Amino acid sequence: MIRPYLGNRTYGPRKYVRITPVEITLFEGAKRPQAVDLWWETSSETDNHGFYVERRTVGADEWSELGFIPTQAPSGTSSKPLSYAYTDRTVSGGKAYEYRLRQVSRDGSVSYSGTLRFDFTDQADITLEQNAPNPFSSSTTIAYTVPVNTPVELEVVDVLGNVVKTLVSGEVQSGYKTIRWDGTDNSGKPVANGTYVCRLKAGDRVEVKRMSLVR
Repeated sequence: MIRPYLGNRTYGPRKYVRITPVEITLFEGAKRPQAVDLWWETSSETDNHGFYVERRTVGADEWSELGFIPTQAPSGTSSKPLSYAYTDRTVSGGKAYEYRLRQVSRDGSVSYSGTLRFDFTDQADITLEQNAPNPFSSSTTIAYTVPVNTPVELEVVDVLGNVVKTLVSGEVQSGYKTIRWDGTDNSGKPVANGTYVCRLKAGDRVEVKRMSLVR
């Protein structure tokens, strides 16, 4: 086969276009009383392994991993929009946080999203005060504070971990609260002398105080 002679050819510089393995088109979040909801969307993914959700307190240098969300794309690749979500229930009152996504490809390469900030400095943690009087012989008063309206469980527990008395169970309004325990169990019978634990639970927060009953 004879090819025609077309003269000398010159070649210009070649352009290499870096293809982003994952296109994150949305990264947003919302603050709740004791949690932060995060959600994000991708328009396409190529060889994606998944996303690490990272958090740090504002002003800190180091990021910590909260959790890993694997890709929804079959074999890590998709040309369709995909949606993801994560909820952080480990926030503390009095702090401000920053969040970001660390996207990891199957070959180990990483990329980062922008950051989101949520401020909890206007919220205090739940607090449980020492009962008074303590020790007590007939009844004692327990005081506690919740910063926002939230479901609460306030229980008296024996040294074996058994719930002796449930004092509060359900949503309470924010503020300073007091309740009296008369030394009886859930059936109304007097409990034995000894050491008991008052346990306050609100979300992932738990506060405890020891109480002594001496008749």
